[in-house]
Amino acid sequence: QQRLDFPKDEVLRFLAEADMNSDGMVEYEEFIPLALQIIQGMYAKKRLEQHMDDIEQHAQDLLVHGMSREEFTELVSTLFERMDSDTSGILSKQEFVSALTAMELGLTRREINSIMFEIDQDEDGNISYREFLPVAFDLLVKLTSLHLLETELENDELAQFLVDLFKARDTEMLGTLSVEDVRDMLHQAMLGLSRMQIYAVISEAEVGPDGQIAYASFIPKAVGLIRSMLSFEKSIAKDDHEMGHEAEENFFFVMDEAFPGVETVPVNEFIAHLEQYNVISARELRAAKHLLQSVGPEVHVDEAKQQIWTLVKNIRRHMLE
Repeated sequence: QQRLDFPKDEVLRFLAEADMNSDGMVEYEEFIPLALQIIQGMYAKKRLEQHMDDIEQHAQDLLVHGMSREEFTELVSTLFERMDSDTSGILSKQEFVSALTAMELGLTRREINSIMFEIDQDEDGNISYREFLPVAFDLLVKLTSLHLLETELENDELAQFLVDLFKARDTEMLGTLSVEDVRDMLHQAMLGLSRMQIYAVISEAEVGPDGQIAYASFIPKAVGLIRSMLSFEKSIAKDDHEMGHEAEENFFFVMDEAFPGVETVPVNEFIAHLEQYNVISARELRAAKHLLQSVGPEVHVDEAKQQIWTLVKNIRRHMLE
């Protein structure tokens, strides 16, 4: 609950679903599928957190160009004071827009409107830039980060799919949807996400006091989380295929055919058969050679097969990581 930021009632529901035989106990065999989804959620959130940190750092670099936060705030203050001819500390909306435009930050009209919406709370058309200055840096970094994320996802099919999906539900074109609507839409989208995974995605959304999610800023985070989860599952599937029971059976079947009824063989002969039957990759073969040549002139066949397969599994796990 703490690591994934889930409501307590949902955590209890997940555990109830894991209790397959309804005996009030969750045996570890029942818990394994749930545990895998928990790990997926933590893995995806960690990757998203790192990516967002990188985006924010890039945004700061674009904004300050080597200046400190204080120097940047002083620069913004100077620009606004030039526009404030009567030194009242108040600018009209047009003057405020002109000041922001003069900063050459590449802000779009929508981003400028977003800033004015946050600052002009009484909507009287006048902006107190002195109130804006203390939050200017953080607000501009946030907007620049969002702009970078949107640019990053301009040609992303999943991002566009979610935009179309949410806009279809947003019949009043408010740019927001309730948490329940977002949850239902992600479920209906048939993305292959479980209930827990959907809650992990939604937990990254900024939910307003009215229970609404501004989906334009939510979609980049959702795309990152969903892709991380799917990537994790593909890694697990590849892990199962390359290191699972079928792969293991094939390896030992081939090696048993190569050495029927033989207990010991020269190392070079064992290596030659590994090369001949092509059951491991070139990289794995090189590692196997180093391992076998350290044993001595001869190897015990059954022990060597087990040692080689253990080595191969470790190499493949490392490749996946």
